[in-house]
Amino acid sequence: MPEIAEVEIMARQLHRWIRGKMLVAVEPQDKAFVGLAWDTLIGHSVRSVARRGKYALAHFDDGHTLVIHYRMTGKTVLDPGRGRRARVRLVFGGTDVVAFVDPRRFGTLDILLTSALDGWFTDKRLGPEPWPEFRLASWWCERLGGVRSPIKVAMMRQDRVAGLGNIAVT
Repeated sequence: MPEIAEVEIMARQLHRWIRGKMLVAVEPQDKAFVGLAWDTLIGHSVRSVARRGKYALAHFDDGHTLVIHYRMTGKTVLDPGRGRRARVRLVFGGTDVVAFVDPRRFGTLDILLTSALDGWFTDKRLGPEPWPEFRLASWWCERLGGVRSPIKVAMMRQDRVAGLGNIAVT
């Protein structure tokens, strides 16, 4: 499962690949993504790509954000024409194609107003980030103090600390 480190790497790659580029077409290959409001993003450029927890966030210049949750097997790749099964293909500038590949089909995409992101993450009960800011022991005690479950289980709860998963807490 992609965790904070893998999602950070994918967000940085996406930032390099698509920042400043205009989305000119969307090719949903999976019916789950046909109903998304793609028309709000088409014709607009990507301002930046960032990460929040296990989510990659592509911020567009029109005030919308494409939220990518990779879940267990999702990833974003360039040039999906190499035999990969894309769930959706995003065409930038007519030649650059980024695909969301997810063989097990657990991953999700959402299009939100950027101004609504904080509330959306609050509704998802996503806790604070453990990184890149240095966290003192007191911060970890505040997040995990008094828990009665095993420490690994407690650290994997996304409402306590966002982005940590099975590998990171081991």
